[in-house]
Amino acid sequence: MKLPGDFRWEEDWRIDKTYTSTDGDGWSYGGSFGTLEQQLERGESSGENSTFDFARRRRWVRASRRVDKV
Repeated sequence: MKLPGDFRWEEDWRIDKTYTSTDGDGWSYGGSFGTLEQQLERGESSGENSTFDFARRRRWVRASRRVDKV
């Protein structure tokens, strides 16, 4: 992803384990991608993989900062 000219990356990409329930590797699980998306919107995702979970998702984040123009 390319940032606008007056922004700079603050850090490398990392897995976000704070936005919802996740397992140790940052994955959230659901029966389908549609169901998982609905669960994430409601904050009800599962960090445990069950027999009927066929979809998983994890979120990567990277902080940026606007720099002062000189």
